[in-house]
Amino acid sequence: MLKILFISGANKEFDGRTRELESVLKKIGDVTSLTPLSEKTTDDDIIVKNPEKGYFSFLRSISAACGNIKHVDIIFADNRKASIPALRMKKKYKDAKLVYDARELYFYREMTSVYGRIGCIFEKKMLEKADFVICANRERKEIMEKEYNLKNPVMVFENFRKLNYDGADADDFTEKYAYLFDDNCFNIISTAGCEPDRGTSELIEAVGKMNFPARAILVGCKGDNNQQKMERLVAESGNPEVAFIPRVGMNELKYLIGSSDAGIAVYHKRNMNNKYCSSGKIYEYLYEGIPIVTSDNPPLLNFNSRYHVGESGEDLAAGIKLVHDNYDFYKDNVNKIIEDRVVEKGQEEFREILEKNLKEKMKEMEV
Repeated sequence: MLKILFISGANKEFDGRTRELESVLKKIGDVTSLTPLSEKTTDDDIIVKNPEKGYFSFLRSISAACGNIKHVDIIFADNRKASIPALRMKKKYKDAKLVYDARELYFYREMTSVYGRIGCIFEKKMLEKADFVICANRERKEIMEKEYNLKNPVMVFENFRKLNYDGADADDFTEKYAYLFDDNCFNIISTAGCEPDRGTSELIEAVGKMNFPARAILVGCKGDNNQQKMERLVAESGNPEVAFIPRVGMNELKYLIGSSDAGIAVYHKRNMNNKYCSSGKIYEYLYEGIPIVTSDNPPLLNFNSRYHVGESGEDLAAGIKLVHDNYDFYKDNVNKIIEDRVVEKGQEEFREILEKNLKEKMKEMEV
């Protein structure tokens, strides 16, 4: 069985893509996960320092964690923050194959900060050395293969993800959020908190324009300046129904989404990473049975054009109204996606391709 070292700077308790990638890898080999968890979730987890609280501490903790690991076949680097430690581990495990998940699409020419430019420099080194590169959608694949000199074609792993209860009592959430879901409001949820670049102000203004009872539910609010700005906007917009909810765990998030009527995913187009976004939020919404309203970024527009599970466009209010007025149509199409097991099939297809490529590469070494 392949020995896989999975390195990530993301906490999989809150990061859906990290969870799903790790899940796929566990079907391919024996995985040791180096991630910044609050507590171990399996015996294969090794908790490392959170890079957000000190990148050098993160690097040192990974080196220490690998001290007793004798053999590795595959080093899997989960995103840019994992690129430096993965490249360092490649020097230790010289025969290991290197796989890189380029979940973001940042370019040096677009970066305005020193930190961002340094990240791009190391990511470029990773892309040059990686045996296999993964990205989050077909639009990004085309761009990356034109931009970089890669060893092999880029593999696509969409941001497939579902939320799962881990034994929590949903009745507790029912009581806690009765004030939101015990009326006839059309509840529109956004899991982007109060981030201004995620369409929060547009959503607040849109709710105030509806000719039916509507409410915006903003999950992930931090009580910071952005939240204060949005609270002022609510007051200035005639006090439309808006609920500000802090960051919650997966169980609670699943309950909130499943109890809502539609989900919002909005991204700006000022850089390539956002213009060609790959939103895992839309899968979370759809697998809880609710239609979506999104901005018209190419991947989101293409997705809605293919599956007809919601509306994409510049006018958020118009999209919400269309989904509300044609709710049964969109809801039926959402149910078809669930019945057709789109997420599960996508994960399995990716696993088969990745496993085939890795095993072929390992055989080349034996010749």
